[in-house]
Order: sequence, then structure tokens, then C-alpha cells
Amino acid sequence: MASRSIVANLIHGQPFDLVSSKLNVSAYELRRGGHPVHLERQPMDLLILLVERHRQLVWAGPISQSVCGIRVVFVDIEMGVNTAIP
Repeated sequence: MASRSIVANLIHGQPFDLVSSKLNVSAYELRRGGHPVHLERQPMDLLILLVERHRQLVWAGPISQSVCGIRVVFVDIEMGVNTAIP
């Protein structure tokens, strides 16, 4: 499936299958085995960013924008990403 159709499906509320999980961006919800999975805002935003950029290399700038809310590359991105992913 092409990235464009994945993003279009996400925008229109279609869940994205992640092996045994489903990500529904319009509902801001991740489900595993039909049960909701609690994610804090930063990990969810990072997951959405990575799914939206499926099969693309994601640079530090967009990750910092997603995780930290600012697009600054010299911020300690590794620490921010490690904090966002439990």
C-alpha cells in the first residue's frame, strides 16, 4: 500500500493495522486485541508521525516537532524520543 493511501485512510478515520494493534488517528486511539491501549500524548504523536511516514526516513526535525513540540534539531532528541517511548 502506498504512503499516500495510508495517510488518506488515516485522515478519513480508517484504522491502520499494526500487526495485532489498530491505530485510529481520528479517535486518537490505539487498540490491541480490541482493548484500548493507554498512551501519553508524546508517544501517540510519535506513533502517528511514524505511521503517516510509513516506509520513509523520518529526520530529527519532524520527530522533535512531534515529541517536543518544537522543530529544533540541537535539542537532545535522543532523550526526548527515549522519554516518549516507554
